[in-house]
Amino acid sequence: MKRSASQRAPEIQVETQGQMPPGVIEYAQEKVRALTGRTGEPVLFARVKLTHMANPAMERPALAQANLDVNGRLARAHVAATTVTEAVDLLQDRLAARLERLAARLERLAARLERLEEHWEARRGRGPAPGPHEWRHGSEPAHRPGYFPARPRNARSYGTSPSPWPASHPTRRPSRWR
Repeated sequence: MKRSASQRAPEIQVETQGQMPPGVIEYAQEKVRALTGRTGEPVLFARVKLTHMANPAMERPALAQANLDVNGRLARAHVAATTVTEAVDLLQDRLAARLERLAARLERLAARLERLEEHWEARRGRGPAPGPHEWRHGSEPAHRPGYFPARPRNARSYGTSPSPWPASHPTRRPSRWR
C-alpha cells in the first residue's frame, strides 16, 4: 500500500531508560517529526530510544537511537553524548544525513527503473524506429517462395564430401559404406 507524503506523520514512539530531564520526550518527538516532514516518501513508523547511563566514569553516558520506516526502507541512527538533549540534537543531524542518502538512493533507483522500462519498451518493439536491415516483430516478412526449385538428378548432392585420406589408406572405408 503506497500512501501519499501529505498524510500526517505517524505517532513517534519514544522509549526511555535511566534518569531523563523533564520535557526530553517531547523534545525528541519534535526533532524527529521535523525530519519526517522533509522526506519525499511517507514515514510509516518512527521510534526513538533514549538511554542515560548512571555510570559517572563514562565520558558520554547519554545514548540516542532512532529507527524510521520510510515507505518500506529503514533509516537508522545512533549517537552518544554527554547529555540527553545534546544526544537528541546529534541524532537529528545524523538522521537527516541518513535520510538525504536514502532519498539520493531512491532517486538513483527510480532513474534506473526508468532506463529499464525504456529498454523493455524498445525490446517489445515500441521504442525507437528500427534502422535498415534490422529485424522487429512489426517488420514486413522477407519474401520466400512457396516451393523449392528442383535440380537435375546429376546436380544433386547427398552430403558426401571428399576424404582427406587417399583411397589406398588403411583407415579409409570402402566406397560402398559411404
